[in-house]
Amino acid sequence: MIETKFENKEQASGNLGLPALRPTTASTTTNGGSGTGCVIAAGTFIEGQMKATDNVRLDGTLKGTLSCERRLVIGSGGKVEGTIWANDADVSGIIKGDIHVAGMLTIRNGALIHGSIVAKQWAVEEGGKYIGKCDIGK
Repeated sequence: MIETKFENKEQASGNLGLPALRPTTASTTTNGGSGTGCVIAAGTFIEGQMKATDNVRLDGTLKGTLSCERRLVIGSGGKVEGTIWANDADVSGIIKGDIHVAGMLTIRNGALIHGSIVAKQWAVEEGGKYIGKCDIGK
């Protein structure tokens, strides 16, 4: 589910000459449960809470909470300011907040995580950076 937050009453009521935006629910499917289920493209900004039951690729910006029941990939241009829960995560972008990974967390060259990390396993490529508390093996 994607929840939309409005900056002012005019945006919520549609008084800016555009139709009013309403929170939407998105569902995605993939062939045999593999591949990318949901892509958040570069230039996209989401504020609020996002929950996905399939894989997610984030190349845009999310401010809020992201919960992914499968694999989360944050591309080199992807940014998250908030809290992340994922089964597995592969990070090349920037996270300002906490990340909780039930399985494998991979921090790629050029990635930056500024916050607490909790993961069962992890790998950090040369050039990957993290600032904060790490709790690995839980």
